[in-house]
Amino acid sequence: MEPSKHPAHPGIYQVKVTLKGIRPPIWRRFQISGDVSLHKLHQILQVVIGWTDSHLYRFDIGDSHFGEPDPEYKGYGIDVRDAKRAKLSQVVPFEKAKFIYEYDFGDSWLHEVVVEKFLPTEPGIQYPVCLTGRRACPPEDCGGIGGYTHLLKVLEDPTHEEHEEMMEWVGGEFDSEEFDLDRVNEVMRNFARRDSVTGRAKIGRNDPCPCGSGKKYKKCCGRAVEPPVLPDRRLMERDLQAIQKLIEGQKLESVDEINAFLRETTAKGKIPEWKPETPLEQAQELVYQALEARDKRSRIRLAMDALKISQDCTDAYVLLAEEAAEAPEQARDWYQRGVEASERVLGREMFTKEAGHFWGIVETRPYMRAREGLAECLFLFGEHDAAIEHFRDMLHLNPNDNQGIRYKLLSCLMEKRDIEGAEELLKRFEDEDSAAWLFTRALVTFIRQGDGPRARQELTQAVKQNPHVVPYLLGRRRLPHALPDYVGLGDENEAVAYMAEFGTVWLDTPVAMEWVRTVTRSRE
Repeated sequence: MEPSKHPAHPGIYQVKVTLKGIRPPIWRRFQISGDVSLHKLHQILQVVIGWTDSHLYRFDIGDSHFGEPDPEYKGYGIDVRDAKRAKLSQVVPFEKAKFIYEYDFGDSWLHEVVVEKFLPTEPGIQYPVCLTGRRACPPEDCGGIGGYTHLLKVLEDPTHEEHEEMMEWVGGEFDSEEFDLDRVNEVMRNFARRDSVTGRAKIGRNDPCPCGSGKKYKKCCGRAVEPPVLPDRRLMERDLQAIQKLIEGQKLESVDEINAFLRETTAKGKIPEWKPETPLEQAQELVYQALEARDKRSRIRLAMDALKISQDCTDAYVLLAEEAAEAPEQARDWYQRGVEASERVLGREMFTKEAGHFWGIVETRPYMRAREGLAECLFLFGEHDAAIEHFRDMLHLNPNDNQGIRYKLLSCLMEKRDIEGAEELLKRFEDEDSAAWLFTRALVTFIRQGDGPRARQELTQAVKQNPHVVPYLLGRRRLPHALPDYVGLGDENEAVAYMAEFGTVWLDTPVAMEWVRTVTRSRE
């Protein structure tokens, strides 16, 4: 719909914001003064939607972009203007106008913002104010739309192998249908009160907080908020071990009985405490404490202490490889010792008896981590065949591939130019719809068959799944200096991760690069 021709006035904007790509929709309706800056609008959107303001943002309004100016944008050919210097009423002067608000460029949450109508200021109403809304905001850093969809699926299925892990990650409970209007407006009132006081006079850190809590300002609204630190996912295994011990003490004869017992045990969100008994378990507990430690020195010290208790604590070797190794050779040695420790503990029979679902056994996970690290080091040192053998055997032990070994194996095979091996792996996981699979499959088909209908069809499918890859592939965008912490299907983080892993393979095939340029240009 075209914007109305009635110019805006610095009165009240009634706005509806909807998170794109999710059904049923997540949306909010609120009212805000037209005099606010776009940066202040960003802060209000964070509150009404439920985000935590932990990432960058950008407004795309017509052909203009507003956010926090950064020289990196220039490298992408984007001119981003300072959102603090642009008022809402100046850049969106019409009713019915629509624009895009993007938050967290990694997860790439896109919101459609619609100015529904202009209203006069009403006496007695404190603005901004939220009027209504539907459904809960997704958790931060959950991986974009794809990650959120997977998260909901896991949380709804108590029998899913990741259920306990994800329940703890979200804090024990998450209701995707919940929206607390009163809570949102309470936060908005405190936000407005803090702004109004800040605008009048400086508040001393020991002064009473203006929000009326009775606390000192430094311990209330003036308290510095540290960014949330997500727990290491390996810590979830402590709870899994506690549950496993609990199950072993019961006389349960079937999977249904075990699942029913687990549902009853965890119904109130409480998980039994793990009590380490053997020297190996006590060493593993020190590793868990190391994973909880905030500083590197403490993590290394605790890992060393763990090995003093038990030389068979594989995760201690893995942690030292990650934290204490000063050279790749040292990391390889730590990983090798970890693999050998697990082989002593597990015994030869375990590898035959439990092959096919290794990751489902908590005791085998340290071994899989150590072997993954060892394989990566071997490939780095040019021992490609040995690394590939490790990765293939890991997929034999755990065909469900919870670790994502298939991506590393595919990268190794492509760098080694083992096209036949890559084809077999791609076919084995043929339903995979990641950028790694779709773009590499298109490349393999092009190498095998040239510029034919099948290769073009596969490239088109890959670009449709993740349109961010091609700009990086063709050098239109520069890769960031650091890899993203999280990746979501179809988002820009996935494109960055793909180019970091597979970019060299494409660069070594310049004819394929030119093919991509030609095909994508013809479809623009």
